Amino acid sequence: MANHTSANSHEATTVARREEYSRISEPEAARNTFQEITAEQSYFPTLPLEIILAIFRLVVLGDHAFVVILAQVCRGWHQVVVSTPILWSTLSLSRQTRKPEEKAMLWQSRNQGLLRRLRIRCSDRDVHATFNNLADVALESLRFLSVDGMSRQNLCSVLPQLTPSVISNLYSLELRHSDFLWFRDTSELKLHSLVTEYTLVDWATLGDHSTELRNLTYKNVLDMDAVPDILWLLHRNPHLESILFRCFRYPSGIVLPYPTPRFLPSCIELRNLTKLSLSGGAIPAQLLHSLSLPNLRSVELQNLYRNLGPILRALVDNGAVARVVSVVIVHDWNHYSADIDLFIEFLRKAISLDYMELLGIANVKGVLEAITQHSHELCPQWTTLSLTRCRDVTDDLLIALVEARKDTRPTATCSDVADSPRPVKRLHTLIINSCDKVTDDGLTRLRERMTHVTRY
Repeated sequence: MANHTSANSHEATTVARREEYSRISEPEAARNTFQEITAEQSYFPTLPLEIILAIFRLVVLGDHAFVVILAQVCRGWHQVVVSTPILWSTLSLSRQTRKPEEKAMLWQSRNQGLLRRLRIRCSDRDVHATFNNLADVALESLRFLSVDGMSRQNLCSVLPQLTPSVISNLYSLELRHSDFLWFRDTSELKLHSLVTEYTLVDWATLGDHSTELRNLTYKNVLDMDAVPDILWLLHRNPHLESILFRCFRYPSGIVLPYPTPRFLPSCIELRNLTKLSLSGGAIPAQLLHSLSLPNLRSVELQNLYRNLGPILRALVDNGAVARVVSVVIVHDWNHYSADIDLFIEFLRKAISLDYMELLGIANVKGVLEAITQHSHELCPQWTTLSLTRCRDVTDDLLIALVEARKDTRPTATCSDVADSPRPVKRLHTLIINSCDKVTDDGLTRLRERMTHVTRY
């Protein structure tokens, strides 16, 4: 099923690439000019132009401004760079950009209307003073848009070609410190990735217009009343592969219109979802009660506090934990204690778990003692443990856990094989960070029993 998830992502990427390259004719002029100018200068022109362009694209991928540096290396490189529109397909503008209008026009002349990625950063207060002449920037080919600090209304006032149809054709949208009016007048969205940070989302309207989301990230306040609308969005996007929510409980001062009730099935299945990351005390466990996540592989729970127990319970009850291979539980302050019985029940169901990381859990000693006691009932595939800021962890506690995880197989003398211990893998990797009670002598003893032991 993991291969199926990867295939979906690859298929989406392939579609985008085909559309991109369908607009680019064979750069024969660039090829001939490049070989003519550089034939006697180095071995570089002996490479196929496609490989040279692939190298250039990787360079530009890290920072789009490197395209100017590439064009200044030599005449041969200059001809290739200025003759290849795709190398100019990313444009980044901000208040710090010198002469942003001139830069935008230069990029447009070089990309021949093939602008694929636009990043724009400016506050609403400064937008008109910073960008006063971007009306001619063509956006028909835009597929990635990142906006930081601007409302949609102000952005569209300086980029009048950012029409609802352009927004509808985006594959990726990143909104930071913006508003929630982005999806009101759009048609069916093609979004595969949505990132919103400190930007409220009209979940119901987004769900009405989007059905192709693969990756969803939301970092902002979350109102409990929004849960049905979020579930509606999840129901409408069954191909989601990753969800990251970091939510807080501070009042936003903005009230979304009360949505029209939508019909929700009793169970919303997200078969492609492999990664779930939840952070912040405002994450409601009700969000998980209606979900079926049969192929979940990675779970990260950070600073959930009182909601940690209900969310662990929801993951156990809906069966999502069965195929999880990685669990990370983080609390930035060492004053939260986990429910040990619930945690053991969670691990008992996590039959595929390979990696577990615990950070800042106040009663981690009790947790590890319980795991040691029930070792042969828990996580038969578990091999790696990472502990950070776990003050009560001692040498003897870790050694007892490692000894308890030794391979154990049913013996022929067992009267009832079902009652015999299940085979479990050894713990072979231990990562320790800021665990003050683990001594140098204890590390030596652990290294005698394990393959990898690291302390920071």
